Amino acid sequence: PTAGSIRLDGAEISGLPPNRIARRGLIRTFQLSAEFPRLTVMQNLLAAAPDNPGETVIGAFLGRRYWGAFETEQVERARALLERFKMIDKEDAYAADLSGGQRRLLEVMRALMARPRMLLLDEPTAGVHPSMIGELERQLAGLRDDGLTMVMVEHELGIVGRLCEVVVVMSRGRVIAQGPMAEVRAQEDVKEANFAG
Repeated sequence: PTAGSIRLDGAEISGLPPNRIARRGLIRTFQLSAEFPRLTVMQNLLAAAPDNPGETVIGAFLGRRYWGAFETEQVERARALLERFKMIDKEDAYAADLSGGQRRLLEVMRALMARPRMLLLDEPTAGVHPSMIGELERQLAGLRDDGLTMVMVEHELGIVGRLCEVVVVMSRGRVIAQGPMAEVRAQEDVKEANFAG
């Protein structure tokens, strides 16, 4: 940033590398799916598990007896997510073979494997077939209801209205409105910014 401050739990995170921000609990998804296409769904999920002792020098020397319990626990966590997201039958499928909506669900599950305290969603419905948007919305609503804090950039206003308690409208890099969707849509400057359409 050229000005201002970005804080997480009161601590400055501006300029920190993404891996250090992620370790603090701020995890993001991408507008364009960023899965590993030549890995299976399960492998994609396991790749996101933080603090893997198998990725250490000691883990390389000691082998499975050192990291096996961690891997077993992460596989169980991944399977629980696959069950929750109704994708257990895709565990061994390659990510490249998934539909756009399934890839989006995989990306959200992968973010959850990193144990976020806050999840940033960059246009979660982008590239998702309309038949899958309802399932994606249902899953995001469930995460919200479970207490996960989410910040979402999204242009599908119906989903924004149903999922978000607070809506922030920006135009030309400035905040022009903030509040519940009904209040925000009624503001004249928001209508002039072609938001309320």
